[in-house]
Amino acid sequence: MSTLAEAQEQRYAAMAAGDADALALLLDDRLVYTHSRGDRDDKAAYLDRIRSGELLYGPITHREDPPLLLDGAAIVVGEMATEVRARGTTRLMRNAFLAVWSDHDGRWLLTAYQPTPLP
Repeated sequence: MSTLAEAQEQRYAAMAAGDADALALLLDDRLVYTHSRGDRDDKAAYLDRIRSGELLYGPITHREDPPLLLDGAAIVVGEMATEVRARGTTRLMRNAFLAVWSDHDGRWLLTAYQPTPLP
């Protein structure tokens, strides 16, 4: 059993390490992962992009507001920044985001993610 904050930290660490196996344990099977350019992946597609090296993250800095806790779910908003290499192009990302986490018997899993690029 982990806290929501621990699950978030584990997800960022797995993303930065390119560890798709660790990331898989933190993602809901119903995942809808929207990228900052608007394309979307389900869980399998997102993990495939991580495993193949098509999507590589650098160290990630982030800040979250206190989560909005609902019955069996949490909505988290905040900001994150990283360097990402996607489809052969490296760029700096600085996004506001909205993340939806769901509680699965004491395990928090990311169910939806939506970033918005900041100016």
